[in-house]
Amino acid sequence: MCLEALVRLQVPGRGLVLPGEFMALAESTNLIHPLGRRVLHLALRQLSDWRERGLTGFRVAVNLSASEVTMPDLIERVTAALETAGLGPETLELEVTERVAMTDVLGGVARLSALRAMGVRVALDDFGVGYSNLSYLRSFPIDTLKVDGAFMNEIGLEDLAGGEERNADRQVGAAIVRAIVTLGKSMGLTVVAEGIEKRSQWEAVRTLGADEAQGYLICRPAPAEELGGLLARGSVQV
Repeated sequence: MCLEALVRLQVPGRGLVLPGEFMALAESTNLIHPLGRRVLHLALRQLSDWRERGLTGFRVAVNLSASEVTMPDLIERVTAALETAGLGPETLELEVTERVAMTDVLGGVARLSALRAMGVRVALDDFGVGYSNLSYLRSFPIDTLKVDGAFMNEIGLEDLAGGEERNADRQVGAAIVRAIVTLGKSMGLTVVAEGIEKRSQWEAVRTLGADEAQGYLICRPAPAEELGGLLARGSVQV
């Protein structure tokens, strides 16, 4: 199982601010570098704390922005964060989007390949709604393919059955998910279905061969303290 670290801002008088409202600003001002470093260290420190409490059997995923992938010292940063937390590389998964994957392709491939060689997992996030350039999948170093949640809005077991009586849009969505899952499995990748909110959605993509699910069906985003309690009670599962 993999837990994804999500960054939020608490603004006095306003409350919780989501990444869509501040990430672009962080990128344009280069604040993304200290922010990314902070998130990585906090996520690994929290994972280390859970392990000391006997909560094991999962890794943590941290997103990398486009500018972070281009950093020459990315490998050193990740190594230092793991060492500080006292964790092995197999406990960490780094997530990049298709847009990030196409940024500084040669340098990014080399850095992520080196991290994979160390034992860090690499996931391609939001697949299917970005560039979707299949040619780069041959050389880009990834372990996990995450199917974008936009395709899960309408899919269910009934959509896999086909038939003219089915809604055409739902049938197209099911066909796209089937193609992505088949592609990922044929490449030996772990396929994760994002945006799973209903049991029928998970049953559908699991029938197609997806390995893992991510979404409200499993657990809604929660602060570390609350999530730790859920993990201790065994509440985070499909």
